[in-house]
Amino acid sequence: MPGTRYSAGIDREQAYANPEFIDGTQACAEKDPEMFFPTTQAYVAAMPAIRVCRRCPLLTKCGTWAINTRQETGVWGAMTPRQRRATVAKNGGKW
Repeated sequence: MPGTRYSAGIDREQAYANPEFIDGTQACAEKDPEMFFPTTQAYVAAMPAIRVCRRCPLLTKCGTWAINTRQETGVWGAMTPRQRRATVAKNGGKW
């Protein structure tokens, strides 16, 4: 339901955002979106979502989208926000 907030403070609309690559084959399709928005930034808290992402056929597209659109929250493409920022910095970019 749009507008409903998760405990992590993430709006359900954001959790259900449909990037152009989403085609129904994503591993997260049947999972609770809250799993992908842990309440802490700790890597350990993100591990359940990362495990799901690692099995996904859209892993690379999802991670690329999250980096290109500068997603500040959530696990996308098996990466936490900190990992995405580090990837950008490693490749000479700025977040």
